[in-house]
Amino acid sequence: MTLTIKQKLELSQIRVNRAEEALKEAEYNLKGKMFRATVNRSYYALLYAARVLLILTRYIPNKARRG
Repeated sequence: MTLTIKQKLELSQIRVNRAEEALKEAEYNLKGKMFRATVNRSYYALLYAARVLLILTRYIPNKARRG
């Protein structure tokens, strides 16, 4: 399945929003000295941002992670 440019942009915006939210959560956790949670949310912020790049350069199926 190939996404249209419009679909790629829409999916990318969703991922950007998730990345921003995860980064805000990481900052909040860091202020509270919850370091494990900070690392976790930072990881997901980077993951979502990386997926945006992949979506815009090539199609990556939008499958939920299992296991």
